[in-house]
Amino acid sequence: MHEYEPIRIRPLTLRGVFGITGKVFGRRLGALIGYNCLYLVVLLLIVGIAMLPMLQPLFSLPDYQTSNAEALRIVGGSLMTVILALLGSLLLSLLIQPIYCGTLYGELSARIYGSASSVGLMLRRSKFSLKRFFTTTLCYLLAAFAIAFVLNIFVSIFTAFATLFATLGSIPSLLNGGVFHAGAGLIVPLVLVFLLVFVAELAGTSFLLFVYPVAVNEPIRNFAAVKRSFQLVWKRFGRVFGCLLILSGIALVFALIFAACMFFAITLSGVAGIVLICLAVLLYLVMLLFLSPYEAALVTVLYFDTRTRMEGTAWLGEPQQPSAQPQQPEPAAWQEPVQEPAPQPENDSPEA
Repeated sequence: MHEYEPIRIRPLTLRGVFGITGKVFGRRLGALIGYNCLYLVVLLLIVGIAMLPMLQPLFSLPDYQTSNAEALRIVGGSLMTVILALLGSLLLSLLIQPIYCGTLYGELSARIYGSASSVGLMLRRSKFSLKRFFTTTLCYLLAAFAIAFVLNIFVSIFTAFATLFATLGSIPSLLNGGVFHAGAGLIVPLVLVFLLVFVAELAGTSFLLFVYPVAVNEPIRNFAAVKRSFQLVWKRFGRVFGCLLILSGIALVFALIFAACMFFAITLSGVAGIVLICLAVLLYLVMLLFLSPYEAALVTVLYFDTRTRMEGTAWLGEPQQPSAQPQQPEPAAWQEPVQEPAPQPENDSPEA
């Protein structure tokens, strides 16, 4: 474990939020990326196992000719892939996510206090994360499902009306022979609808960003942590949503670059297409390797900034006034409780 100078959290500007995030993220960066790489390996392994029953019949087809037996094998493999995908998603949600998120957010909170762990130490802490954060993760998933359900109802209604009005608006141009104008009049509103849906989904999920930082730094678990996250995000919704929108925009740009590379790779043939596909997949994996821990670091810094603005710095173990008695901070999930030494009895004998 490397010891650093603790980061003094004060009310931060938007530039300060990203500056402190970079400082937290850069402390022993290799260990953080290594731990995230292990998580991605587990994720890809689960996805590969789920896809194997569907891909195996396709690879074993003789001369690309299918018979009835081969068609049944493909259908059976597809059904098995769906079942394995469902089991894999349950495994990731209920087992991998509490271990990964609990350990990652605990490590990032520890880095603000000045301690940065190695990959081995984070792996040793992972075995305690499942017990500590399993029920909190379950409550988090239920809250996320409820938010997504409500948002999907409104989004579906809005999308249906927007598509209807866009179609009706493009009919006159189509009747007059303006196919290009009709297509533009239909595509542009759909793109705007997609962006609005993306922003709405992002705004809904932003209320759950502080669940794991709350569970790590406060003696709160389960639905109480979800409620506390709602309260903290609501107080600083503009700041939290703005930072999340910037980061999501960067991720969306990488995703569009990946989609464009895959499209051009399909149009190409031979070695050039294979090389382009490999480069696109490598770029996307590198983005995932760095983006996930950076997002966790940004959320942790936003949590500290929001709570400092609302409650001051006394909860960090710092006195609010120079003459005040400093208070001891509550032990976080990554800290061991420290026992104070027993007071020594005073000597009643008079001094010489």
